[in-house]
Amino acid sequence: METISPQSYPSFPRMHEGKCRVKGCNCNRFEGMTDLPDERCSNCFHSIEAHTLPVELFNNIKCDKPTILTTPREVYRKKIAMELLTTERTYVRMLMTCLRCYADPLQSCEPPLLPPTLYKSIFLFYRDIVRVNLVFLQSLEDLVEKNQLVSGLTSVFLGTLPYLRVYRMFVGNNSVGLQAVEQAEHMKDVVKLLHHCSKYGYEGETVQPLRSYLILPIQRIPRYNLLLSDFLKHTDRNDPLFEETTALVGSLKSLAKEINDEVKLQDNRRKLLAIKKKFCEGPYHLTLVEAHRYIMREGVLFKLSKTKPKKRYFYLFNDILVYGRMQLQLFYPNLYLRLNSVHIEDGLQPNTFNLLSPFKSFTVICSSIEERNTWANDLKSAIQKESDKKFSKNIDTVGFDAPLYQPFNEATLCFICKRKFGIFCFKYHCERCGFVVCDSCSKNRKIVPPNPVPQRICNFCVRSADKNIEVFKGLRKRSKQERARLALALLE
Repeated sequence: METISPQSYPSFPRMHEGKCRVKGCNCNRFEGMTDLPDERCSNCFHSIEAHTLPVELFNNIKCDKPTILTTPREVYRKKIAMELLTTERTYVRMLMTCLRCYADPLQSCEPPLLPPTLYKSIFLFYRDIVRVNLVFLQSLEDLVEKNQLVSGLTSVFLGTLPYLRVYRMFVGNNSVGLQAVEQAEHMKDVVKLLHHCSKYGYEGETVQPLRSYLILPIQRIPRYNLLLSDFLKHTDRNDPLFEETTALVGSLKSLAKEINDEVKLQDNRRKLLAIKKKFCEGPYHLTLVEAHRYIMREGVLFKLSKTKPKKRYFYLFNDILVYGRMQLQLFYPNLYLRLNSVHIEDGLQPNTFNLLSPFKSFTVICSSIEERNTWANDLKSAIQKESDKKFSKNIDTVGFDAPLYQPFNEATLCFICKRKFGIFCFKYHCERCGFVVCDSCSKNRKIVPPNPVPQRICNFCVRSADKNIEVFKGLRKRSKQERARLALALLE
């Protein structure tokens, strides 16, 4: 008897009208997703496609209820749901291991191995997370027993979503918890317990270090977000779960973004604290660690001074630029510059750029053109963002930038009288234009903002300097420290 299998069906043109020839089938349309032999409808085709049947029996097949086949999308959604279930089991087991190996022994010992404040800082909100995930895992297990894991996954998540806010509070305390762990690692009894757990494990399981268990909750919400976003991609728009899943993914994305922002904030705070430990107080006190501040770039550059290029270490933050000397892992700052008063321009050489501000202007020399472009681009973006702020402060009282000084080794003649410098003709800088002049061409002393003390200026700059004298005349009667503080305040 000749047989035919689904793989050996001949190709027939798709038919869209007419009746199915299978006995008992009242279908009036052919809705098959493939070309069907013998003018059978898609329902009858699906009911026999998994079998090899004799050709003579085709006309004797009865059309029962159409068999619902599992589509590739449904298979993938079930795979995602099972992956979520298995990872949740592993995650809850690791949380429980942390409580049994670390949290409970540290709390139940007499006397306690950790002070109560230190213990609370480490495990704050940790037990709350364990309770939430235990209930969530039990709900998933109930769905598995009812064979409704795919259809009921979204509703279970929506019911658990309000309690997942505890992760946000845990992440906010994570940096404090890690600092408490660092303090606990200096206690002998605690070190013995940590070493014993990591060496011998718990009930045959390998026990990770305590820090690893404290990082686990930070990684869980982004994992939920990835799995459910993939689950949504394979959900048809006509599916009843599509709207609920879309709302759930949106809520998880916002929660994951909050956690990610909090993690970045904590990392940035740790970086600022590490930098602050290197700082030695300079001429002006500055609170380095602030909520809005973050480090953008740091490195060694050369600053062109009045005499020659000098090696300096630069820190570029999002709102200030700090440079100074680095000696024996300690940083001695020379100057802080607020970026809302700074702008840059191209230098004479391709690996240089000029940094201009009312308080200080100088040329920066980089080791390569690539390094120069990187620093210049970061500075420009930071300056632009700082200038665009609504409450950014501008310096309207100064009206011009500090001069770029001409190096002494580049000047052989006076800029004004063209007299040659030598033993009886010394070099001086005009504090207004920055050029090198002789003593006879720079006998005038005028106030050059933002310095309230009269400075040496050349004959060409006398008239332009007179316009700014009245602005700073009131500063001359103040003390030296107060004048320096007020001069710095102009940049803020």
